[in-house]
Amino acid sequence: MPILSSEIQLLRSQTVNNLSTNGGDFSSIAVQDGVKNNIFADVPKAERLAGSTTFRKVFYKLSNPNALMGFDPKLFVMKPTNAGDAVVISRGSSVDTQANIEPTKRRFGAGFIVGTAAAGATTVTVTPEQNYFDVFQVGDTVAITARNELNTSAPIDYYTIVTVSASGSDKVFTLDRGLTNAVSQGVVVSSCITGTTMQSVLTDDLSGSHSCDDEKVVHNNAGAINALFTITFSSSTAFTLTCNKMTLSGYTGNIGSEYSPTNPNTAQPFFTLLPAFFSGTYVAGNTIVFSLESTNIGVWCERIIPAGTTYASANAFMLGFEVESE
Repeated sequence: MPILSSEIQLLRSQTVNNLSTNGGDFSSIAVQDGVKNNIFADVPKAERLAGSTTFRKVFYKLSNPNALMGFDPKLFVMKPTNAGDAVVISRGSSVDTQANIEPTKRRFGAGFIVGTAAAGATTVTVTPEQNYFDVFQVGDTVAITARNELNTSAPIDYYTIVTVSASGSDKVFTLDRGLTNAVSQGVVVSSCITGTTMQSVLTDDLSGSHSCDDEKVVHNNAGAINALFTITFSSSTAFTLTCNKMTLSGYTGNIGSEYSPTNPNTAQPFFTLLPAFFSGTYVAGNTIVFSLESTNIGVWCERIIPAGTTYASANAFMLGFEVESE
């Protein structure tokens, strides 16, 4: 069975504030679709008049209870805001915070088709939502769509930008192939954060003496987190497990059987270690330290409010995410 859309989660970061500590790893708190202030808070009048830039970090995570991988992920601003502000996005890691965001960090964003373009056309003109960052560059994958909360079935077509030129404040793109569908004024064009695969990975222990090959480990995307785990032997066969991201009480196992420690936040195994994982000879006090990487993509959402922005009711933006299933 492929990865289901219901098994794709959008999660908050562990720290949410307006300080340098904002961000970090993903939390277990889901961002609820269509809920007011689910990413950004309301903006008071004084902030609108003065102008501001606010960062929020979210994660797309595969939570299928198996090891199926995701391929060719694409993440983009599917619907820009309907006010005078703008939202751009940038790639985040599992550990970076707001303090790590550089002014030169690559941003991705959206714009609107100018005029019309027929199916088969290879050139389009786009008005970017904002001009603070160059969000459309040669080689970018772009999504072109009219999909939004009122039109949930509109197609999303992907292209690669071959050339970019300026026409006043607009951008003129040459695409790698002709348009699949005709486009009209106001259709959204978005540059995409892309990747290759999304899969849980258990990295060989820090001493290099243990192999974490697939035939020795069974992955579970629903339980996987980004963390260091330590196995400490209490005898030649018995051990306890600890984690640098959470307290694990009573997590014990034996090298003679499969070991599937449960993530208390998801009730799914972090992973399963098969007996073949334990290839050495052990004595009490020996340790094995290894790293688990989860199936997630971190993304920074950056809201830019120019000074003097006017009030707009029900202001919102939408993120788009697409991934192929193994």
